[in-house]
This record gives sequence, C-alpha cells and structure tokens, in this order.
Amino acid sequence: MCTGSGKSYTALACMVALARQKQEQLAVFIVCPQIHLVGQWEEDEINWGPSPIIAHSQSKNRHWKEDLVRSYKRFRNYGEPFVCITTNDTFSGEAIQQIVTRLKKEQNVLLIIDEAHNFGAKSLSACLPENINNRIALSATIERYRDKKGTQMLLDYFGEKCIEYDVEQAIKDGALTKYRYFPVPVYLESDELREYQSLTEKLKKFVIEENGKLKISKEGELLLFKRSRVLAGARNKPDLLISLMQKYKNDGHILVYCGATSMEDEETGDIERQIDGVTTKIRNELRMTARRFTAEEDLRERQEIKSLFQDGLLQVVTAIKCLDEGVNIPSIRTAFIMASTRNPREFIQRRGRLLRRSPNKDYAEIYDFVTLPRELSCASHLDFEADRNIIIGEMARIHEFGKLSDNPAQADGMMNEIMRAYDVYLDIEEEMQKMEEEYDE
Repeated sequence: MCTGSGKSYTALACMVALARQKQEQLAVFIVCPQIHLVGQWEEDEINWGPSPIIAHSQSKNRHWKEDLVRSYKRFRNYGEPFVCITTNDTFSGEAIQQIVTRLKKEQNVLLIIDEAHNFGAKSLSACLPENINNRIALSATIERYRDKKGTQMLLDYFGEKCIEYDVEQAIKDGALTKYRYFPVPVYLESDELREYQSLTEKLKKFVIEENGKLKISKEGELLLFKRSRVLAGARNKPDLLISLMQKYKNDGHILVYCGATSMEDEETGDIERQIDGVTTKIRNELRMTARRFTAEEDLRERQEIKSLFQDGLLQVVTAIKCLDEGVNIPSIRTAFIMASTRNPREFIQRRGRLLRRSPNKDYAEIYDFVTLPRELSCASHLDFEADRNIIIGEMARIHEFGKLSDNPAQADGMMNEIMRAYDVYLDIEEEMQKMEEEYDE
C-alpha cells in the first residue's frame, strides 16, 4: 500500500479481527525500523487494543523486559492478550528473541512488521520466527531495490501480496492529495564532473560477475557512496534553493530534503554538513524559522518540532533520511528535494510523505533538484555515453513523479529537453529494466 494510505490502520484492523476470531487470546509483536515510529504506532494502537509494552533502548518503561516476560507467561498460562511494539534492532536482540523462540506454532501469535522491505537483509531475515503463523508485512515498496533474493525471501516468509493499493488509485479515491511536480535542473561544475568521472573510472575495477550478473564488489561500495555524494552535494544547489524559496518566505509547512553530504561555508570556507549549511542559510537569508529533523534529535525534540510545524509556528523542517520511513507530518504542503538516490523506494517514500491529507491542503508541491552533468546547451551526442549513468537515474525519477502529477507536461518537457540536448531517444521504463537486469544483486 502506498505511503500515506493507511497501512498501519489496515494492520490494526486485521489484528482486531484475528483477536475476535481467537476469543481475544492473542499475543502481538509490532516491529518498526526506528524508535520514533514506535511512538506513532503506540498512539494508534491504544485505540485498537490493550496498552502496549514499548520495548527499545530509549523506552520510558525501564522494566519493559520484565513486563514482557510476565506478559508472555500470563499469555502462555491463561491466554491473556498483550501487544509489544519494538524496533528492528530490539526485536532481533536477545531479550525478545528469547521469548519469541519459546512460542509454539499452535499459539495465537501475530507478527506485524512495518517497512518490511528492511527484513530482506540477511542480518534481519535470520531472526524471522518460523513458529509464528500469523504474519503481516507492511510496505509501500516490498520489492527490494536490485535485490531479488531478498525480495523472494520476504515473499517466501510472508506469502504473496494480499493487497496492492498504489498512489494513482489513492489519489483518485481522495485517500491522498493531488500534487504538482516541478523538476529543477542543477548542473555540476567542471571540477565536480571530473571527480564524478574519475570515481566512475575507478569503479570499473570493482565490477564483478556473480551468477551471470554484474555487480559492484564490497570493496567498491565506498566509491559508489562517494560518487553519489558528488551528485547530492552539487555546489549550485544551496543558492538555487534560496532563490526558489523566496516566494514562500511568508509561508509555512515547508520540507527541505538534504543529502548526506557536505558543503563549504561561503564566509569561513569551512566544510559543514549540507543540512546544517542549508538550515543556517534559510534562517539568515530568508529570515524564516527552520529546524533540522535528523537522527541526532531525541524523541522529545522530534515531537516538539512536529508540533510547532503542525501549528505553523515553525515554517521549515530540514531533513535527511530519517523522514523516509513512516514519519507522519500530513501538513507538509511544499517540498524541496535537494538529493535523491536511484533507489525507487526512497523517492516513492518521499513523495508519500507529502501527499498525506490535511485540513486546508488542496494539493502539494514538489520541487525536485535534477542533477545533470553539464549545461544542456553545451551537451552533445558525443557526451551521452559518459553522462548516461547520471541521466538515466534522474530521468527515472522525473518520469515516476511526473506521470501522476497534475502538471505532467512539466516532467515531459524536462525529459524531452534532456533527450534533445544529447540527440537521443530513451524509453525510460525500458532503460530502467535494463539496469535492473545488468546490475541485479
């Protein structure tokens, strides 16, 4: 089910239906990727079932381990129901695994895993309990990017998809808001392009063949990460962001996605994280109220940021990856996406963050920074092979975002402009399929 369409409510409704079927004698484990998502599940779950045991390293209940053991014993001996909400890390840890492994197949136990695509990874898939028969996997994108083995493992464990509810249908049904999409071209400077090309050349040494497929070896992954940071940290992005935000400086409910990269402070020349530099720039140059939302802020700070943002007392939230999964801030109306990866799950999740319905929100606006190797006026067919890797990745996102927007001509125009500049025609869906097949992990 697409992001924002009610996966958690659907799972909780299933939980209630199963509990009624089992005369309320049901134990439930709800597993989330991050601590702040546990809080959101807790807020929802208390309206559907018993008060949950919150199990993770920062739980307010310091005795959750003892409480969970007692609840397990009462369930085992008397069928007394309980719900435990935990994180991926804690669920895979000794305290919970000791209890999970004691469960018997004939016992009425339900496992709900949020953002279940994460459990396709070897480290997490190893702790999926075979002795729990009732299983729900929630995801907007269960297919793991370039990881067919991990995806198949999930389907083997949870079964085939029992529901598919995509963004297009959700928008038609009014479950998600409509949106306008504006691709914004950003061009690498000559030294940035040289660095990208140099890293690409070095990466060739780390391409290996495995089961007839090409892939990047473990040793090459650091180079791959460095190369993606070149695109994320393109020098022209911060100033372009400020110019685009000028017309919104008296507005609120704005989200800015930054890359996990760095930038140079214009006054001091010091290197700082992009999110820090951008947040300061928004405050100083636009005189807007802005705060970061990252993994460094604790649960209390995050709740405060969300509350201020919702009430309009905070105009802008800047974020990196921690907003990609499950965070519910429906009042976001305008987003500036400064950095994206090729991973479809990431940009699909990001779109979903923006399309949640909220009072006085008729539509959302998405400004997507499309990073291109060179000015299109200077590009030619001779540059195509060298630039192809960047172009395909960026055009895939333009295509995906544009096709369901209220203004698809913007995306089509950008893609046509790129193809004209390089004097090529690309069937972008076909190109993405080729990449999947060529570099399938």
